Amino acid sequence: MARKTSLESGLDQFQQESAKELKKLLDQASKALGDAESFSGDKAHEAREKVIALLNEAKGTITEKGREAVELGRETIGNAQDRIESNPWTSVAVASGFGLLIGLLVGRSSK
Repeated sequence: MARKTSLESGLDQFQQESAKELKKLLDQASKALGDAESFSGDKAHEAREKVIALLNEAKGTITEKGREAVELGRETIGNAQDRIESNPWTSVAVASGFGLLIGLLVGRSSK
């Protein structure tokens, strides 16, 4: 199972784009907080430091959860591919059954 499926490629692209957008958002928020420091005193500085720490923690947590989600997706895809490869006729029968069911439902709804 060395080749990448289109779903796996899509998951990789989604993770990269999401991480990029999140980083951009967090960087903008950090910059805005940095700009606000020049207008305030010590309490504002402390609040700013806390917010930046929270943003950095959130960034790390979200990145880790994204990786976990992508890994789970890959694992699920791998399991599905293994089942299909080990039971090809069962997979054909299940797909045919779903096709028949959808065909019957569409046929009834068009009447």
